[in-house]
Amino acid sequence: MHQPIQTFLAEKLSEGKLIAQPQFYLFLLKTLLEAGRLERNENGTPIHYSPAKCLGLLTDKLRHEFGSYASWVLEGWQLKEAIQVGQAIFLLAEGGYLKLQGTETLEDFSKEGIWI
Repeated sequence: MHQPIQTFLAEKLSEGKLIAQPQFYLFLLKTLLEAGRLERNENGTPIHYSPAKCLGLLTDKLRHEFGSYASWVLEGWQLKEAIQVGQAIFLLAEGGYLKLQGTETLEDFSKEGIWI
């Protein structure tokens, strides 16, 4: 079992390893975990999402939660490029909160460029 997400983020913040505000990590984790509970493959395990799908899920959730203010929220969280979402996903995976297939790279997210 891993430590509470708030503790993990506080540690990473003190180490200077967060590329965005801690609230973004919580929002991203919640978004991906909710989607994983809703979408499962035939054997009942959560579906693996591509970088484009992760960004799409995040964009949809941002627009649903914040409407026309979504871009301002991202700006407040210090997010500008899709690769930052990839960096956040990799950090959450490092802490054991998300799982990667092992074939993902940050470059996969950089191909998506700027989003929202």
